[in-house]
Amino acid sequence: MRVMRLTGVLGTLVLAAGCGVDRASPPSDRSFVSTPADRTGRIDVGSIAPPRSTLELVPDGDVLSMIGVVSTASVKDVRIDSDVEAGTDRVVYSFTGSGVPFWKVGYVAEAVPHRGGSPVPLPGRSIVQVDMMDTAPPARHLYATATPLAGPEGSRVAQLYLLPDVREGGGITQSFIGFREDPAPFEVNVLDDPPQLVIEFG
Repeated sequence: MRVMRLTGVLGTLVLAAGCGVDRASPPSDRSFVSTPADRTGRIDVGSIAPPRSTLELVPDGDVLSMIGVVSTASVKDVRIDSDVEAGTDRVVYSFTGSGVPFWKVGYVAEAVPHRGGSPVPLPGRSIVQVDMMDTAPPARHLYATATPLAGPEGSRVAQLYLLPDVREGGGITQSFIGFREDPAPFEVNVLDDPPQLVIEFG
């Protein structure tokens, strides 16, 4: 069995919509019959997060120190693996830092960024949206260019975008996956060592 693999190179993901890529089909052309149900869960990137101190004045004039935690969990790398003979495709998000982000994966009609703006142009017949909440922005070199990550030859994954929320602390990192076919069943697995979020399309 020959496995075709494309490893995401740091610096190939985006903050804004890519240039020079095929435009996605209009939403009316996409099929959403029997769309697989969304998947949700958490991933423990490291339960010990650095403390965040905030100061609050109490009625008697004293200062009360309130201690919270800031998630430093962020996407370290992304890759697309495809086994053409077996007909499976896998998207793997690797994490670094510390925190327990909440994630949600599901099909959507358009790739609308959480931060606002126009939908991301993606080729294919369906779109998968991946939200990773309570995450810090990924390393800037992960989205320094306007080139999306492309799936390997023969893969049903056409393109993948990573759209981080650039606000400090507790943001949402979004990813959109352009799928060449109608919505297919998928499973999401969480790995511990190293921490990875794995989406596998059957």
